[in-house]
Amino acid sequence: MATAQDKGRKRHVIVDTMGLLLLLVVAVTSASVQDRAGGRTVLARLASGFRTISLVWADGGYANSVDSTLLSWARDALNIVVEIVKRTDDVKGFKVLPRRWRAVARLDAIIDERF
Repeated sequence: MATAQDKGRKRHVIVDTMGLLLLLVVAVTSASVQDRAGGRTVLARLASGFRTISLVWADGGYANSVDSTLLSWARDALNIVVEIVKRTDDVKGFKVLPRRWRAVARLDAIIDERF
């Protein structure tokens, strides 16, 4: 999620189930970096800082039908299951997705406080 002041950057964050930001697992990358590469960074930080976490819900950009290496890497190397939260194809326009809205709400709050 980029703002007008931060064009060209992606923020990869992990929040807990209450929407609280886990500060050890934040990464800011260039917009040219694939989501799966940024996902490896934050998942590795998550595994080293929070050893008991075994399930992560992620946006569809972190895996697709062509490349699911992030999911298998997280499962095999980190013992973390990454479950992709997808919207249904029949939905048109914006729809709040369960689980994923917490991360979006947290990012919005952080951006609003910064600017």
